[in-house]
Amino acid sequence: RFAEGEFHYGAESSGFGANGEGYQSDIRYPALPTTANEATLVIPCLPSTLAGKAPENWEISFRLVPAPPELTAFPVIEIPTSSAVPGNTILPTNPNTDPLAAGIFLTLDRAVQMEDGYLLYATLHWESNKVLASIDIGSSTIRLLDANGREVPQHLDYDAVLSLPYEHGKTFIAIKIESLQVTGPLTLVIDSVQMQLSVDTNFVFDPGPHPQPGQVWEINQEVDLGYGRALRVLRATYPKDSPDPGFSFDMESDAGIVAASLRDWDHPLVQDTGVYFYYFEKEFHDDFYYTEGIPAGPITVTIVEIAAPLQGHWEAQWTPPAPEVPSMPTIPPLSQGPNTNNACFTRERWEQALQQPASLPADLGGTLALFDLTSVTDQHKYRMAVTGLDGKNWTAIGPGVAPSFSPDGKRVVHAGTVIDGPPDGLYITDLISGTTMRLPGTARGDFNPLWSPDGQKIAFTRGTPSGLIGEPGPYNIVVMNPDGSDIRFITEGNKINYAMDWMPDGKHLLYTVDGADNRSIQIIDIQTGKVAFLFEASLDLSAEVSPDGKRLAIVEKLYPEVFGLFVSNLDGSNRKLLSNGDPYAVTVPVWSPDGNWILASLLDPFQERGPVLTLIQVDTCQIIPLPNLGGYVSSWLP
Repeated sequence: RFAEGEFHYGAESSGFGANGEGYQSDIRYPALPTTANEATLVIPCLPSTLAGKAPENWEISFRLVPAPPELTAFPVIEIPTSSAVPGNTILPTNPNTDPLAAGIFLTLDRAVQMEDGYLLYATLHWESNKVLASIDIGSSTIRLLDANGREVPQHLDYDAVLSLPYEHGKTFIAIKIESLQVTGPLTLVIDSVQMQLSVDTNFVFDPGPHPQPGQVWEINQEVDLGYGRALRVLRATYPKDSPDPGFSFDMESDAGIVAASLRDWDHPLVQDTGVYFYYFEKEFHDDFYYTEGIPAGPITVTIVEIAAPLQGHWEAQWTPPAPEVPSMPTIPPLSQGPNTNNACFTRERWEQALQQPASLPADLGGTLALFDLTSVTDQHKYRMAVTGLDGKNWTAIGPGVAPSFSPDGKRVVHAGTVIDGPPDGLYITDLISGTTMRLPGTARGDFNPLWSPDGQKIAFTRGTPSGLIGEPGPYNIVVMNPDGSDIRFITEGNKINYAMDWMPDGKHLLYTVDGADNRSIQIIDIQTGKVAFLFEASLDLSAEVSPDGKRLAIVEKLYPEVFGLFVSNLDGSNRKLLSNGDPYAVTVPVWSPDGNWILASLLDPFQERGPVLTLIQVDTCQIIPLPNLGGYVSSWLP
């Protein structure tokens, strides 16, 4: 029995509101009586249509049937509020709190216990604030702490918020916690938000008697907006490519303002443009256009709204009950082993490492083979290079991916880059002469080549005939000599096998095999075909063996679109979490030659750039950023 329900109806549409294919509308209604088995949806008219111009008075009847017994029902826990303060909130105590934050408070409203964690619904209340137009909350401003003050892995669930009705003065939040095993009380903390603030401040602009398209006016005027905020109007432009006459104004602010909305209230405008949030932009702009031509100056321009950060400190607490985990015939993922709150790599440690960069250890060096996109916007063209760990002696190799050093460091084997289709095979590039040759016997869809530690063999994964990685079908592991001779299939059949890494003896390969619901990691003898099983984990798993053959660096999916980085013993035991993926994706690990460090690629969701490299000491958790190096390292020689 539900406390309330929802209706979704529309025509050829997958989104909210109008679009090029149709529309969708949501209707929320109170609980139906338990005795009701039939109902009728009545649509008097279609939204945004004139009376008599579209179909009206539609009636759609339906029957309610009992849910099947196998349907999983998730309990909804209503969270009671405290009577001491509005909601179950702790009032702002941060000395840096903005005066505009007064009267804003946070509540935790309800929790849904799911199979693998909780879905928390919270509300930031700003009903009593009369100057705010809206408040937006990003994932980077939210922290969830357990009883010991450690961060609990979580992410915002935007889809869950979409089903909630709009209410002015309230910003709804839905947070997915990735485990039921959390120590309460849990504390939700928000230290800053992005706000849209209504203002009413003007400045005077005189375009002169005969403004022309393309003309630019330097203004450089500081405008005090009140509330401790100001912006500078830099210049005005008469856009020459606009069908309507008007002005575009460039602005900037040292007070964190990221957008502003301007109007000329004295003259009719073409449209009422809105203000939007723009992140990481010091300079921003807004424009307006006239329906009756540009009026004679001077013009009074009014700033009506701004978007800016709002500093505060809001907390709300909830103690989860003892978890009632549904009995599910699934294999627990590897990430359930360690406590994901104790990651070596956190946002605070990364920022501290950037502010106080450590020097490279004197005994740590060597040469890296790496690859990277030629452009962040081009997801197909990759380039390769070799370089020292300190970024010196950088040498471009050419197009390609996943270069693997020969033991003497004179050559690399790699796959070609994807330009007009999958590469037609594997290649070897001589680093001395710069010449590249295609390996005989390799084919389209061969990828991830691995040069053996003894230099005698090259292993790789052969994909489907289409050559498209990820296509359903068999994937098998092939071993060959570096000259292309003696090609042998180490695995055969219709399974999905991926070569991961050579064992240090050069006679065994670490690889994975996909099952229906999991991926197993195994070791195979390339001569006898004898297989040693190590452990099973989730379907999204990759691993690299340490130089002494005793430990693994593991990347595994923790929850949708987020991956964790671990180290463990060879059998998967004694797992240690290096990075939980919140908020940075830390992937593609490679061991240092001495086996004490992991070099990995870090992708910052707050920066529009490719991955940068970072070192993580696996035993001490020391972090050393390498901001001058980017891309993905696939091979590291002493």
